[in-house]
Amino acid sequence: MGIPMKAFFAYTLLLVGMPVFVGMFVGSFVMRPLSRILDRLPRIERTHLQFPEVFNGLAAAVAGAVYFRVCGLTPNLIVPLIIAAWVSLYCIASHQHLPHWLSWLAGLVIGWLAMVITVLAA
Repeated sequence: MGIPMKAFFAYTLLLVGMPVFVGMFVGSFVMRPLSRILDRLPRIERTHLQFPEVFNGLAAAVAGAVYFRVCGLTPNLIVPLIIAAWVSLYCIASHQHLPHWLSWLAGLVIGWLAMVITVLAA
């Protein structure tokens, strides 16, 4: 018959990069107060907070999975792969270092595995 409109909009927003932008927003929203609190502790230095992008990847994975569930679709493996492609493109285009990219992907994998375990447990 054709592609349902919900699926069309879900994949279109995924291809545009909506989960990545949500991940950046939520990750920075979480890390800003957390870094202020950790900066005030005497034993924590800025070098200990090397990989805050894990929160960005985690939020992007959750945003992608939740958006697909809201649209009534089951998120499959293509969702984190497209998000990973967007993150890779972003890191290459903005000349980010390898640990930045790897921490994004680690957060994405952690978030996606958490979503899979949550769905399988339900």
